Amino acid sequence: MVNRVAATTGPSRWVRTVADADLPDGGTIGVEVEGRKVLLHRAGGQLYALDNLCSHAGALLSRGQVDGCVVTCPLHGSRFDLRDGHIVRGPAHHPQPVLPARARNGWIEVRGSQPRSRTARSRGEARGVGSNR
Repeated sequence: MVNRVAATTGPSRWVRTVADADLPDGGTIGVEVEGRKVLLHRAGGQLYALDNLCSHAGALLSRGQVDGCVVTCPLHGSRFDLRDGHIVRGPAHHPQPVLPARARNGWIEVRGSQPRSRTARSRGEARGVGSNR
């Protein structure tokens, strides 16, 4: 099965999306951030951001229903946890990428998937992780 969001990484810095006041508690909105489609949701004072394109068939998750911290894809019914992107129910085979989000100076900001730290990469390479051994 093709992963529709496998290559999405940006933006590489914090980017403003919408005014903080434009996303009330329980609200969900789809935005575009430097060419990346992002779903924003606020629940219980927490901000959540994940790829808005469903990893299964590319539908906009922001058009689906959010119940608690789970969003349901409006196309085929895949369900994803907003907190970490894991699949709650298929048919999706790949989790949704989650983006860091914050409220700052009256704006909601997001940034892309962050690369692993140099320390984590070094430890992984030392154990042979990612090599062809």
